[in-house]
Amino acid sequence: MSVTDPDQLVVSSVNAIVDRRTVERNVLSHLQQWLVPYLAAMERFHGLDTQSIPTPKAWRVEQQFARRPQDHLPFVAVVSSGINPGKTPAREGDGMTRAWWLVAIGAVCGARSDQMAKDLSGYYGAAIRMAMMHVPDLGGWSSGVDWNDERYDDWSPILEQVVSSVRLVFTVEVEQVVNVFEGFRDMWGKPTVPPDPYNVPTSYPDITEKQITVDKLD
Repeated sequence: MSVTDPDQLVVSSVNAIVDRRTVERNVLSHLQQWLVPYLAAMERFHGLDTQSIPTPKAWRVEQQFARRPQDHLPFVAVVSSGINPGKTPAREGDGMTRAWWLVAIGAVCGARSDQMAKDLSGYYGAAIRMAMMHVPDLGGWSSGVDWNDERYDDWSPILEQVVSSVRLVFTVEVEQVVNVFEGFRDMWGKPTVPPDPYNVPTSYPDITEKQITVDKLD
């Protein structure tokens, strides 16, 4: 590609992108992979029959943690409220910024008796806790997980079931959230709004033609 007017070239260098959807869906995907093995571990720990702890019937990312009447139990939900206010994002020397995201994970369980419902929510709480803390890279995108809170609530009976829930909160460290040296820039590195935002080069082009000017010194 021949560049005849470098001042008109806008280069896109946007590689580090982390948003709420990324965090929530990655955590949900991690739980879908690891939660059932830890529920099985809970059965062995308590000497229960194999597959006596019901596995999740529904998984979803939530705007806020709440149960819908049509949900089949147990169900697991994930919601992130954003950055942990107690941890300021940190910028490294290469311009990459790491941040600590708050992630709440809830599970709602139903059973025929109060004690069975309480036990189920307790099993789910411990299983979620271990799935997050034992595998803190969460599939390779997290640099660490801190456990912040764990609470249990009893709900009004629904469809002849006694319902109990658990809600855990974690802080997930993500290294590559945004790089301050990236963005849309011209050939000289100055931030530049692209004339067509939907047709932006993804990297600097290869230059196949060269112009060399030689001044003769007397």
